Amino acid sequence: MFVILRNQVSKTLKSLYK
Repeated sequence: MFVILRNQVSKTLKSLYK
């Protein structure tokens, strides 16, 4: 579960940094 959450956060961060 935590892995999915972290993956989602990473994607969001990448989108924001984009």
